[in-house]
Amino acid sequence: MSEHRDHDLESVLARLQTWSQEATNFRNDGWIAEGNRKRVEAVALRSAELLKELNKNTETRAKHEEKVV
Repeated sequence: MSEHRDHDLESVLARLQTWSQEATNFRNDGWIAEGNRKRVEAVALRSAELLKELNKNTETRAKHEEKVV
């Protein structure tokens, strides 16, 4: 059986790595570096929001299941 690979996730992670490298590359001017840093920051902020939402939903579901049992 072949291993499942999440190509979308791999693409996102590769893109993040590229932006991070470009943000710190001394060959890039300030505008390019800052633009790449802002991209990484935007992904981090949105990811944190989504994780908070997911954790909230998980806690709510667990509390509901406790009441049912």
